Amino acid sequence: MGGAVMPNKVRMKIGGIEYSVTSEESPEYIKTLGNEVEHRINDVLKKSPFLSAAMAAVMAALECLDECKKTQNECEKLRLEIKKLLEESAMSKVDAQLYKHRCEELKQEIINLQAGAQRGEHDGAETQELSRAQSVTQKPQTEDGKAENISVFDDLPF
Repeated sequence: MGGAVMPNKVRMKIGGIEYSVTSEESPEYIKTLGNEVEHRINDVLKKSPFLSAAMAAVMAALECLDECKKTQNECEKLRLEIKKLLEESAMSKVDAQLYKHRCEELKQEIINLQAGAQRGEHDGAETQELSRAQSVTQKPQTEDGKAENISVFDDLPF
């Protein structure tokens, strides 16, 4: 067998008229829909008792379609918002990679400057550059003088 879903035949009454509905959906689901339609038609008739059953059914259908369209519009807005957030997330990851790379370059520059300083190959400008580079990559300290374990880049998954 190909595993095809067999249609279900469900009998129900809506607005005093009996209907036979054939669907691949479960009978419970079809009955739930039928009950909802009956409820909506009755609500319309309570608000406007002068309407015929057919007119009440049309009004109930319009209300359902209105809800459906509004929900579709809201879903589309949410899809667009998710797409925008995913794009921003991707850009943030790229930025983080660039900053991580720049941090590595600065660390290497510090090593090179320190090596030059140990050999006595630096002038005043190199000393200032070394101080600047160290301050950029140094960890902040707590009140007791210990270095905090804070790093923007160490926790990134790449």
